Amino acid sequence: MQTRNTSEEFQVREPKFVKLYYEAVGKLHGLNGTQVKIMTFMLRHMNYKNEVFYRERDKKAFCEEDDIKVSAFNNNVTTMTKSGLIKRQGNNDFTFNPKYLTKACWSEVQSIKLEQNFTSEGVENKVTIDEKELPY
Repeated sequence: MQTRNTSEEFQVREPKFVKLYYEAVGKLHGLNGTQVKIMTFMLRHMNYKNEVFYRERDKKAFCEEDDIKVSAFNNNVTTMTKSGLIKRQGNNDFTFNPKYLTKACWSEVQSIKLEQNFTSEGVENKVTIDEKELPY
């Protein structure tokens, strides 16, 4: 088996944490395009405790904008719940699994590491978030 290492270096001002990684998380969980759109909708309603709350009219407006039936929205959310990405707390009330998605101030994050281990039994994902030591 041959391996090849490639590396590119460039400087980019880091965007907001959630915008940077959510598509990669969707791919890791095998989400389809509709589910990624729903995840994005939910992320817009997430607070710093990983809690997601939205009103029924917000969901309906999102579904109309993206041409998704409300029943399809609900079915996709159930699939995302079964995948372990989110946990249902109540009606339109969820918590994202902090192993995969969390909301944080980028200035407080030292680094984020994603490690994937591919074996004959499947793929194991490990996410590590190292926080900066802050002066307070």
